[in-house]
Amino acid sequence: MEFTKNDFRVELQPMPHEANIWHRGEDWAGITNQKDRKKLQNRLNKRICKNAAALGYQFDWLICAVVSPFGSDEGGRGPVSAYSVAVPPSLAPTTMQLTTRHHPWIDLFPLPRMRDNLLVATNLLSPEDEQRLFDDIMDSRRANKEWAGLLVWGEGWDPQNWEVSLPFLQKWGWVLRGCPEIITSTNRWRCRRGERPISTRSFVLE
Repeated sequence: MEFTKNDFRVELQPMPHEANIWHRGEDWAGITNQKDRKKLQNRLNKRICKNAAALGYQFDWLICAVVSPFGSDEGGRGPVSAYSVAVPPSLAPTTMQLTTRHHPWIDLFPLPRMRDNLLVATNLLSPEDEQRLFDDIMDSRRANKEWAGLLVWGEGWDPQNWEVSLPFLQKWGWVLRGCPEIITSTNRWRCRRGERPISTRSFVLE
């Protein structure tokens, strides 16, 4: 599978006449104050940790050089024993997760195709680029810049609660190839803030 910079293009559609306005205090697009951004970034971190708990993971698995129990037969925690934990359907491991050794952080996103795309990327990206991708997803090193990652507005296991930023789509659009549901959910949140929805005319909607 190959990806190029031309594989993804983003356009803005005219804003619908009726948009449900929500609490703007929770909108972090354009927020540059480090303290305010930290509060909203913590929302994502908490939802990710809850997804890790739903999978039966320990938090330190996310910050250490460990291998996901999915796709690993080490330590008596192979695919069967790991998947015996009841998890939300959106977090259920894909065939690629069960057959590919990888870090547990990939398992925590409720978009199966996104997880597979990330698994492919681990074999294509340099360690430096992989770290940049992780940082942009978590928005962990851009406190004084435009929001560039993902955001969760509700339970982390529900794809409808996730939103993606335009900078992330422009830089890492291939990560969301085959994930039109996140564009749908993103546009719903954007419209509720009175922002124009995103229109994609590329592989994300395929």
